[in-house]
Amino acid sequence: MNQTTHPPRILVVDDERAARLSLGEILQLDGCQVQAAASGEEALKLMQGAEFEVMVLDIKMPGLGGMQLLAEARRLAPQMVIIMLTAYGTLETALKAIDLQVFAYLLKPVAPDDVLATVRRGLARRRELYHKDKLIDEIEQNVRALRSARTATREVGIAPHPRVLSGGGLVLDFDRREATVGGKNLHLTPTEIRLLGALMMRPDHVLAVRQLVQVTHGYEADESEAREIIRPVLSRLRGKLARYPHCARCLVSVRGQGYMFTERG
Repeated sequence: MNQTTHPPRILVVDDERAARLSLGEILQLDGCQVQAAASGEEALKLMQGAEFEVMVLDIKMPGLGGMQLLAEARRLAPQMVIIMLTAYGTLETALKAIDLQVFAYLLKPVAPDDVLATVRRGLARRRELYHKDKLIDEIEQNVRALRSARTATREVGIAPHPRVLSGGGLVLDFDRREATVGGKNLHLTPTEIRLLGALMMRPDHVLAVRQLVQVTHGYEADESEAREIIRPVLSRLRGKLARYPHCARCLVSVRGQGYMFTERG
């Protein structure tokens, strides 16, 4: 995702109307694009239709509570910065928030300027991680370019890829280096594109993690190292596909063997 082409998108979730309005106004005056939800259920619907950089979330709400929404948000948008607000802080909720990688945990009443400052820090952290991931992918791509792609593909039995692959609602365009679902760009990294391409080129065929490391990174690794390399890449890929359930089901883990792509979902 290009981090500079649009105002930061913020989702404010609070069942108190006054809190939603005041936070929304403060963030909009700071140049943010804000959407608000009065419940966890409403927030989930918004997340399924749009991407947000930051979510400011109240813990105690009727219906789908803040902690439940937090777990769902981590599944739908693993890279989103989450700031939690609560007037009912407990050690249990604080520890769970830490476990789910909440950026900040603020106790009400909290000054609007403190919330704004925290949102700014969260946006800065997100930009930092984005540029770090981009740099890592560029380094990986350069290293891979120095190796023999022909040798790697021959060893795993995968023919040179076509320009465009499609299946399960996904379209993977190697020339443009992008993957789309229904015309919407998934914003995959080069490594994620190589992994998805390797699986889509051999649908319903299990590829071992060592094979996938050869294709995505261009070198050999033992079984243990290969699993540690592929697991986080696949996790990020699944996170980006989460809003398209059928597509997400196309990526299948085969216990003890590896991974495959299947249109049967």
